[in-house]
Amino acid sequence: AAGARCRRLALALHAALASDARVATLSPAHLSKVAWALGVDGLPAQPLLRALAAALPAAAPRMSADGLTNCLWALCCRGYLPREATTALVDALNRKAAACSAEGNAAAGTAGVLEHGHRVQLNACDVALRLEGPWTLRPTPRLDGRLLAPDGCHLGASSGFSGGHDSVGPSSALHLQISETLSSMGTAHVNEATIDSIGCVVDVLVSDSAVVLEVLGESHYAFGGTELRGKTALKLRLLRLEGWLVVEIPYFEWNALGQSARAQREYLASNIVGYVPLWLDLEQ
Repeated sequence: AAGARCRRLALALHAALASDARVATLSPAHLSKVAWALGVDGLPAQPLLRALAAALPAAAPRMSADGLTNCLWALCCRGYLPREATTALVDALNRKAAACSAEGNAAAGTAGVLEHGHRVQLNACDVALRLEGPWTLRPTPRLDGRLLAPDGCHLGASSGFSGGHDSVGPSSALHLQISETLSSMGTAHVNEATIDSIGCVVDVLVSDSAVVLEVLGESHYAFGGTELRGKTALKLRLLRLEGWLVVEIPYFEWNALGQSARAQREYLASNIVGYVPLWLDLEQ
């Protein structure tokens, strides 16, 4: 009930802000906060996204590096990359990197511009621009490499590339149960495997296949509903663009199976049959 009320309130706020005239009155700092919220919650927000994108080109030169990062990350999470807004954000960030380098901070990896958490966000943005940008942006803007974190974007449940919003604890038991069920089916797999090409950690990689399973606990959904949060949606899109067959396992579907081992094996088999070899004894 609390989640439903929060969802209604968030949608009401979206609607109240969703006009060019209203958004244009926001300061650069407040624009950044609105963008960050849109990137996190994943709720329907097309009118507000359009208004935000319209305001960003004029606001970008006055934004902090953190604010620019939040805005670009939000657009990437939403898969919404309008040319003028995206280019303005990338250009402004690149100028800050160049200015920091000119001041002698290049050896520090532009630590004077962004903290590590925001640089990790930009790694995710860099992957999104590479994989999704060419569909809408030609030429596709590229982030200055000095803005990126050297250890990847950590698109995974245990690290969280957007500042640690994943709640690992509640989903760990669910993940373990699914792994044990796969083992009972004779399906070899690796838990928390790294996909190096996009710096992504997946919940389950089925061995000798292109199949990954993403265990989606409650923290992956906005306000207890069925709408994926922005960073989860981004991760799933990028995996699919890289050619992976992504099997989503929502917690509410798995919970509906109860404690029936047979129902759990049938559920997993129905999602991966044809892609991986299975041994399945439904009599147990």
